[in-house]
Amino acid sequence: MSFNEIIALMPGIINFTNFVYIFLGMFAGIIIGAIPGMGAAMAISLLLPFTFRMEAVPAVLLLLAIYCGVSYGGSIGSILIGAPGTPSAVATMFDGYPLMKKGKAGLALDMALKASFFGGIVSNFLLLFIAPQLAKVALALGPAEYFALGVFGLTVIVGLGGKNVFKGLLMGLCGLLLSTVGFDLITVAKRFTFGTLQLQSGIDRASLMIGVYAVVELMRKLLNPNDVAQDKTSLKMERLTFKQYISHWKTLVRSSILGSFIGAMPGMGGGTASLLAYNEARKASKHPETYGEGELDGVCAAECANNAVTGSALIPMLTLGIPGDMVTAVMMGALVIQGIIPGPRLFVEHTEWVYAIMIGLLIVNVVMLIMGASCIGLFAKISAVKDEILVPVVLVVCIIGVFAQGEMTYYSLTVVVGSVVGYILSKNGFSLSPLIIGIVLGEIVEENMRRALMLSQGSISIFVKSPVCMVLLTLAVGSLFMPVIKKQWAKKKAAKAETK
Repeated sequence: MSFNEIIALMPGIINFTNFVYIFLGMFAGIIIGAIPGMGAAMAISLLLPFTFRMEAVPAVLLLLAIYCGVSYGGSIGSILIGAPGTPSAVATMFDGYPLMKKGKAGLALDMALKASFFGGIVSNFLLLFIAPQLAKVALALGPAEYFALGVFGLTVIVGLGGKNVFKGLLMGLCGLLLSTVGFDLITVAKRFTFGTLQLQSGIDRASLMIGVYAVVELMRKLLNPNDVAQDKTSLKMERLTFKQYISHWKTLVRSSILGSFIGAMPGMGGGTASLLAYNEARKASKHPETYGEGELDGVCAAECANNAVTGSALIPMLTLGIPGDMVTAVMMGALVIQGIIPGPRLFVEHTEWVYAIMIGLLIVNVVMLIMGASCIGLFAKISAVKDEILVPVVLVVCIIGVFAQGEMTYYSLTVVVGSVVGYILSKNGFSLSPLIIGIVLGEIVEENMRRALMLSQGSISIFVKSPVCMVLLTLAVGSLFMPVIKKQWAKKKAAKAETK
């Protein structure tokens, strides 16, 4: 399609009616994303019926706005209450919540917004210019490469295990074990269900995160208020200066490219992308020990990669008709209802629809920046609310998130067990983040490992034949031993300094 033809499409995309739908979708997405337990798939599913009688372009723009709004909205819960609104926002919480405790909620929210915007724009341009090529590269990777990528993502546990690396690894292994609960991904056999119908679908990650993060934090505030007191007296509605923002350019570029590539890989999702980007930012930092204690660069990496997924996740769906996850599957269904059939022929027979989606996504990201920037001050003020008011409000929000899951008894029990066990573990020096990381990545690692072994008829040689797989596994092993190597290197340097 020529440049003039693209310009001719603009009046059908950029008009008052479409902007209204984009603003409504963005507002709904941010609110739903900020509620722990909700997610993009649920948000789109809830609002999908409203698009049935709409015209195609406004309907698609509404859904895209909801998708991007949820991706950014998840950071609000992560930063302000220490409860990720979505699984993709888990990595944002690692440094976002400590920043809020230091009275820097506004700074963390501003970085999350601007990093999300940067990642969204980069993935949008990749979708616009090299979608078919990127889809081919992503689909050329097999189960062995996906397994290696998942293992590489798990190495972030080493840096988030707290002062005791052994306890962090133990919690990560517990997370991997919990990810195996339910039907076997290959044989469909029941595992660790103990005859319970609800456990056949596995441990619900959203409910567990509500219990482990949000409710545990509420219990700390109620039982040990002095241990978790935050600096509300020095709270400032800080905003990023241009100099501060541009100083993170390496993280922005690296995370947006990484997130865009992960998003184009079916089944990986924003959670994997944000964890990998966070891990890479920590390893590239001159002061990796500050990550997890309120490092702005950690928020930047996680949110940039998370939102970079939104554009690239549409690539396999639009180019090949293959939805990469539940969100894109729902989006694909919405497009089919509107008479838009994703696949290779879409780029030939209905190019105007492709460019309408791509240009619409660009507008959606700009609207997200404007709406988010206008609301940051309001969001940040939440962190200044007294605990006597904040605790019951957060509890109500968590109940809404549990209620939205559907099966109240099962999900409520998951929250209760997760909060009680999580509180006991945290009081005994165990970091809870590795547990959730293990659950988030465990399914990806197990499924692709078993598929790879089935392809190779049980031979582990499949993991060393691929150069990509070898590089990722080597980096994973190096990441595991890097803390030990750094400690030994520091001891040697100290010993040399003493002898001099």
